[in-house]
Amino acid sequence: HDALPISRRRYAQDLLTASGIMTAMRGIHAVDVGEPEEEFSLLEESFAAWTYPLRFSVPGYERWLARRDAGFAYEVHRQAMRHLSWQRGTRLGARPRQWLLKMPFHLAELPALASAYPDAVFIQTHRTPREFLPSWLSLAESVRSLSQDTLDAGGKAALGAEQLELMSRMLAGAARLRGAAPDLDRRFIDVSYPDLVADPGRTAGEIYQHFGWTLEEQARERMERWQREQALRRRAERRHRYALSDYGLTEGQVDRAFSAYTQFAQESRIRME
Repeated sequence: HDALPISRRRYAQDLLTASGIMTAMRGIHAVDVGEPEEEFSLLEESFAAWTYPLRFSVPGYERWLARRDAGFAYEVHRQAMRHLSWQRGTRLGARPRQWLLKMPFHLAELPALASAYPDAVFIQTHRTPREFLPSWLSLAESVRSLSQDTLDAGGKAALGAEQLELMSRMLAGAARLRGAAPDLDRRFIDVSYPDLVADPGRTAGEIYQHFGWTLEEQARERMERWQREQALRRRAERRHRYALSDYGLTEGQVDRAFSAYTQFAQESRIRME
C-alpha cells in the first residue's frame, strides 16, 4: 500500500521479486505492493487454505481440507484483520472503515466465514464456466510453475481434471448453501461479469445502492482513474492465451460439471454471457 514506509515497501517488493510471482503472473494478474491483493496469506497462517492445492499438487491435503471444519482458519483470519484495523485505523484515531476482501476460495467456506464475520455482506460475480475455467487454468498453471517443472500435455490434462472438479464442487456447494439458508442468501448481491466489464462505474454504483452505501464523488473519481490506468497497462502487456483443449477438457465436460451452478444462475436470472 502507498502508505507503507519506504523501508517496508522495499522489503515487500524484494519478497515479491524473490518469490517469482510477479514474473509468473505477468499478463494474467497485476502483482505489486501498491495494488489491491487477495488476503489468502492470512488463511495460510492457519495452514488450512485452499490456495495450497492451487499452488501444489497435494490431493491428500485437499481431501483433508474438504472434510475439516474451517472455523479455526477463519478465527486466525479475523484476529489478523482486527490487528490491521487497529494498526491502520484505531491507533491513528481514524474513523472505522469497511474492509473489502476478495478471494474466490471464500466460497468454499461460507459457513465459517459467515460465523467469523456475522455482519459481512457478499458480492459474487458470475461468468459462464466455459469462459472463466480456461482463464483460471492458465493462472493455475502459472502458479504451479513456481514449484514444479513445466507441465507436458499429460500434466496439463491432470491439472484440468483436478481444477474442474474443485471449482465445480465449490460453486455448486455455495449455490446449494445459499438456496438452503435464506438469511445468508439475503447478504449477497449477484453481479454479471459481462456487465462489470462493460460498465464498471455503473456496476459499482449499483452495488453501493444495493447495500445502502454512499458512493462519494472522490471515491468515484479514484475508481475511474484506476480503471484508466489499468486499461493503459493492459494495452502495453502481452496477455495470456488459453483454451479448454490445452488442458484436455471439452465444453461438454464443463457444462456437465457446472450444471448445478449454471442452473442456480439461470433461476436467479443472472446474465453470465
